[in-house]
Amino acid sequence: MAALCSAGPMASADPVAPGSRADEPAPDEMKGVELVEHLGARLPLDLDFIDETGAPIRLGSLFGDDKPVILTFNYSNCPMLCSVQLGGLVETMTKLKWSAGKEFRVITIGLDPTEGHRRAMETKMSYLGRYRRPTADEGWRFLTGTEATVKALADAVGFGYHRNPATGDYLHPAVITLVSPKGVVASYMYGIAYEPGALTLLLGAAQHGTLTESARKFLLACFHYETKKGAAATAQRVMQLGGLLFVGGLLAVFGTRAARARARRARERTPERT
Repeated sequence: MAALCSAGPMASADPVAPGSRADEPAPDEMKGVELVEHLGARLPLDLDFIDETGAPIRLGSLFGDDKPVILTFNYSNCPMLCSVQLGGLVETMTKLKWSAGKEFRVITIGLDPTEGHRRAMETKMSYLGRYRRPTADEGWRFLTGTEATVKALADAVGFGYHRNPATGDYLHPAVITLVSPKGVVASYMYGIAYEPGALTLLLGAAQHGTLTESARKFLLACFHYETKKGAAATAQRVMQLGGLLFVGGLLAVFGTRAARARARRARERTPERT
């Protein structure tokens, strides 16, 4: 068995396994592991979860103020992708002027309902040790729930995943969802690396309820499968490539927007000749 990440544009109907031939079909396990954007969709805020302390919590209690939310779906025993993705998010968050718990909130939903709140707390403390912001404990919540509640929330944002019965691993894409303070899906960011400026802009847009289409739709998903010919790229190299492509796409889009804004301001400052 090989532990790999599939990387490819979201537009591809059948993503090709890394290191395999283009004419070799993708593993059946990957079917349905995708992100279908649901911009403008409202989250089912009446869903009940268990927080990292073991206390029951209604999802809606984490909304309703002026804080936008970064929503992630991960699980503690993920073989690779979750730790790389959340590590990338933490690295970006340390570079932001905004702080989780003060200007925005992060909610991580555990995909595996068997892990429980104690495991969620262990994972939370690991990442808070790297984040080190005074409002981080309240600002980043790790919630667990039943299979039905997790699936209901994932379906609401278009997050496709499922459990591989052969390995017990959860097959899922690497993507974060940005949600408005009222619980409306505002935008998505794909991959494992998040450019700080782009994340700041999207958080600001989400705070005001502005919907933003993704600049680059690039699917990364971890899974196990038996290679037919034994040729496979390493997960780390594939994820690095996907992250670089994603960041490059974001920089290009936001760079173009900034250039247009500067040009517009210059035209407004220049008096018309008569």
